[in-house]
Amino acid sequence: MALGSGVGFRLDFTFFIFRLDVGIPLKDPGRDEGDRWLFGDLKPKTVVYNFGIGYPF
Repeated sequence: MALGSGVGFRLDFTFFIFRLDVGIPLKDPGRDEGDRWLFGDLKPKTVVYNFGIGYPF
């Protein structure tokens, strides 16, 4: 199981939503056992940005 952490910002209008999320991976299950936690490898290039425009539910 992978694990990550992040924070997001949303602007909710009546007809659409702007969303900006920023996250970092904390655990990568694809790595060798014993090397899955990424605390020592946190670099600016590992930050994941996600921008979305959508409809409110």
